[in-house]
Amino acid sequence: MGSPGVMPRAAWQDSVVQIMKELGRWTETRYAAELSADDEIVAAERYLDAAALRDAVQRIHTANVRQADPSTDHGFDDEAEPDLRIAISRFTRHAACVSAAVLAALACGIGLDGSAANCRFAIRGNVPFIANLASDGPAPLRCRERPTAWPVEGPVVDTLDELRAYVWRNLYAGWIAPLFDRAREVTKVSPRLMWSNAAEWVSMISNAADEYLGPERAAAFVDDRIALLGAEALPGVPGQNPMRDLIAWEAYDAADFPRGVERRRVCCTTYMLADRLGRLCSNCPFLSTQERVAMVREEHGQAMGSPGGPAQRRAIEVGLRKLGLAEV
Repeated sequence: MGSPGVMPRAAWQDSVVQIMKELGRWTETRYAAELSADDEIVAAERYLDAAALRDAVQRIHTANVRQADPSTDHGFDDEAEPDLRIAISRFTRHAACVSAAVLAALACGIGLDGSAANCRFAIRGNVPFIANLASDGPAPLRCRERPTAWPVEGPVVDTLDELRAYVWRNLYAGWIAPLFDRAREVTKVSPRLMWSNAAEWVSMISNAADEYLGPERAAAFVDDRIALLGAEALPGVPGQNPMRDLIAWEAYDAADFPRGVERRRVCCTTYMLADRLGRLCSNCPFLSTQERVAMVREEHGQAMGSPGGPAQRRAIEVGLRKLGLAEV
């Protein structure tokens, strides 16, 4: 699993890449059917070792340490090691990117195994930026209740509930929850902050389907998002569903926002990092509804890394003000 060699390629890999491309800017670069031997490739299981995780996180640029607004809820338990916790927020946010592939496949009627044992990453910019699931891992599931057009042969379950349980258990109990547990061993990062990063991927896939796929194709993505974020518990994860109530949708009367405007309840804190100082996201709780709408519209159809416009510049101004920087 951890070998840098290229795996045999299953036919369904191209379907994952295709749906990631159709879902637009946030997902199209997050999954590869094959990872190049020229990339730095790391098995997800490697990050479940606390020492290895600390080493990986410390490669990320340190945070800007200027005092933020003390009334701001960053999900921190105390004031210890703020730089490391912000870097872990960035790291866990990226390491959860395999959610995009797994949840999009689920909406297309396919159950992929997103567990750590079946996943690896290409590292770019010192974070796990591109995910890949093993072609020779567990065979993808199909579902009689949600038929698929993907080129998959193998096991079939009867109900959508069974398919969802398989996907959610492998992704969350098999990867994301253990990763977050290791992160808590590295520093006192808030579980609420990290689970907000995981919940963001759920909402991102649903929002992208609404934005790019049209109402009919988006329906399954939205139904899965409502079921997942509204579930009382996650299969295999102790306690209540840690993603409940971390993402909100505010009503907005516009055709391009059929479910409302997304807002995280806890900021990801990456606006404190030196390489994106002040830059807030389009779902940031520090922005008004109208500011978030403007950012989503400005980003529509634009590739990642494209120069920002007035909406992004406004978001940076708000972030810099939060940091108390004199440039504002």
